[in-house]
Amino acid sequence: MKAASRRRKRIFRHVRTNLLILLAFLVIGVACYHVLRIDLLKNAKTLGTSLAKSYAAEERNNLTVYETLITFGTEAIDWQLQEESDSEAVQLWISMYFQMLYDVLGVGTVDPYAVLNGKIFASNPWEGMEDYDVSDAVWYLGALAADGNVIFTNVYADGVNGAPVITVAQKCRNSDAVLAFDIFLEDFQLHSNMLDLPEGASFYLCDTEGNLIYLQTTVSDDQDELDAYVKKLQSQIQVGELGNL
Repeated sequence: MKAASRRRKRIFRHVRTNLLILLAFLVIGVACYHVLRIDLLKNAKTLGTSLAKSYAAEERNNLTVYETLITFGTEAIDWQLQEESDSEAVQLWISMYFQMLYDVLGVGTVDPYAVLNGKIFASNPWEGMEDYDVSDAVWYLGALAADGNVIFTNVYADGVNGAPVITVAQKCRNSDAVLAFDIFLEDFQLHSNMLDLPEGASFYLCDTEGNLIYLQTTVSDDQDELDAYVKKLQSQIQVGELGNL
């Protein structure tokens, strides 16, 4: 009896020791898992931040193309206005400039026009253009307020056909003439090729109000769903809710 009791005690102590060792391994394993998970999340965040900065820099370079072209145009218009008193000669040069834009960017990529003495001179005239009042147009007011700097509007509905559009505009430095490009979202192609995104990643280019300008994603094909998702993302970014992800 005593021998059997001693054996049971030894077995109990042996099992208890093994259970304690197993429990210790489990605790260590869970701790290591959490440490590894945190490191992986940090690495993913670092990679994501680096990719986002890289893509943002690429987009900045692409937008610089528009800025360079419109600045060349406003400076040339300034020179033409100073050298030529004949408005027809100035308009002829502007027509040549519009053609140069199409040669560089492609026909239909932008819809350029200029405001001279309060009147619009457009590459593609539209019905009612002669009576169009530019004085309350967002792009015109923005260009005047920027006083020579290039401005990009947020997405808005075009006054002619209602399609979503953004406008790049700049006021001439030595006159009140304004040069502008309308870029319809369907023509807003900053990439000759699709971005080489990591698997499962998405790219969204928005204006300051969160309106989508360009996207590359496999998340959804529903435009309304994507618009709501991107606006939510922007809102979370602005209030810092995504800062610790």
